[in-house]
Amino acid sequence: MDADANRRTDTRYTLSPLAQQGASLVILAADGTEEKVRLLDFSRQGLRLEGATPYQTGTALQFRLESHVLGAPWVKFAGQVRWCQPVPDAPATFQAGVSVDPGAEPGWVDLFAKIFEYLKQLDSLSGPR
Repeated sequence: MDADANRRTDTRYTLSPLAQQGASLVILAADGTEEKVRLLDFSRQGLRLEGATPYQTGTALQFRLESHVLGAPWVKFAGQVRWCQPVPDAPATFQAGVSVDPGAEPGWVDLFAKIFEYLKQLDSLSGPR
């Protein structure tokens, strides 16, 4: 776990596989290319993602968060990579911690919190697996 974990003051939402299917997180590169990544958890201050790119600490990223759950729209926001490391036993896969720019559109975390709560309710209704 990263050192910032002890300083977090906001609720951190961890996404189940069902919740991960309910939305998509895309990194928008300056050259127009897009990389879809998995959003593993998030708080109002930042997020943890998993993807194929080993980002350098300090790299500025632009994101688009989309979801069709609850008719939710998409929202764009920016962040900065705080750490990045390879995932053990998963070749060419990396996890990164990203702090969200303080001036970011506040709707991104509110949107995902609503989606998360909705999917958590659906997951609990489906019973044990």
